[in-house]
Amino acid sequence: MTERIARSRSLHAAVCRAVAGKFTAAGLDVAQPQAAFYLYPGFDAWQGTLAAPHGVTTGHPLARHLLDRYGMGVLPASARAAPPRA
Repeated sequence: MTERIARSRSLHAAVCRAVAGKFTAAGLDVAQPQAAFYLYPGFDAWQGTLAAPHGVTTGHPLARHLLDRYGMGVLPASARAAPPRA
């Protein structure tokens, strides 16, 4: 069991690093994950791109947009007590 947990943790860390790299390559501000659990990309650079054509101005519509358009399930930062625009 201990070995399986270690391998799962390693896989999850690799996936998080890869996703963080994709976000960074797309011009988003995202710190490299430290604990291999959560990524917190900042979409500030995309505000204009998301607001006008897609109506995305806060985290909840962004989460919906990412799910509907890309199949990417995420939680908005406000789900973890951040302001809605985070």
